[in-house]
Amino acid sequence: MTLTLTLAAAGLASSALASHAHALLEIDNRFDGEAAVYVDGRFRGNVEGDARLKLDVGPGRHHLEVRRPGTGYLLTENTVSTLYNATVSVRVQPPQGTLRLVNNGQISLRLQAADHSVWVSPGTALTIPVPTGNVPITASIREPRGDFKTLERVLWVEPGVVETEILRPNPGVIRVVNQDCTAVRVRLDGEDAGMLQPGETRTLYVRPGDSWVTFVEPGGTTRLTTRVEVIRGGEAQVVLRDMPGSGATSGPIRVSRTLRRL
Repeated sequence: MTLTLTLAAAGLASSALASHAHALLEIDNRFDGEAAVYVDGRFRGNVEGDARLKLDVGPGRHHLEVRRPGTGYLLTENTVSTLYNATVSVRVQPPQGTLRLVNNGQISLRLQAADHSVWVSPGTALTIPVPTGNVPITASIREPRGDFKTLERVLWVEPGVVETEILRPNPGVIRVVNQDCTAVRVRLDGEDAGMLQPGETRTLYVRPGDSWVTFVEPGGTTRLTTRVEVIRGGEAQVVLRDMPGSGATSGPIRVSRTLRRL
């Protein structure tokens, strides 16, 4: 682990501390989690994540260890020399950790974690190096409107431990079917989902709740607008028939009535 040592004039927060301290050792913890500080083999206190701790250690050479409480994982170890009436600052960087992501769903996912952006096929796993601590991840599904974000969370990666996260994407699905003899443009909740050719079926992913599906002719005439209610993991189907105004919705879940047909 890379350590940064800096020497600065001691700026003491209180006159009481200034009257007793001969040399200060500052632990600058850049790791998200708590760390236990040992100086010359003796426990001197804990420093919170992304915080600093100042210790009066006296001038001279000191052996420093910074560990994770509980596991004892060594975050950093170094020998530092302190001077009278001065502060030595030691920066503790988060060590590299390991994150294992498993796609237990039935859809390929684009995963973004730390500086990585990778695709993971259904039923497969991927192991990537990441900084330990809080690691934001997102999982997206590719569809005509672009990447549909199906999962977003922050994972905790503990130093010295392979963190495994099981991903089970379970978005709602709306299948749009064009049984008309002409191509139409599909809009989902106002977003363009592309042209749907005659006889074509397309899968669109949605979050649970109400969604609006609209079929628009190339000239701009709206053929069908309908509201569809989809539960998590549920499916619904919206069909454009071969005559204007004959669109229909169907599916094993609740679907509201067609609100407007032109």
